Amino acid sequence: YYTLVEAILRRRVVIFCYPVLCAIAFLIMGFTLKLWHPGWVVFLTIPLYYWIANAIDNRKSKTQ
Repeated sequence: YYTLVEAILRRRVVIFCYPVLCAIAFLIMGFTLKLWHPGWVVFLTIPLYYWIANAIDNRKSKTQ
């Protein structure tokens, strides 16, 4: 949770620790819903998140 607060305070999306959120979502889907197999797809979104987050942060830094 502290990386979310830090990302908001610094106004940088990249600071948020998205892989931890993916691991938590994977474990919740696995233990509660027994969706272990389709749950691993969540980990494929990690590179996509950082690609989009870098694009957002770069765009903000160029406009300022």
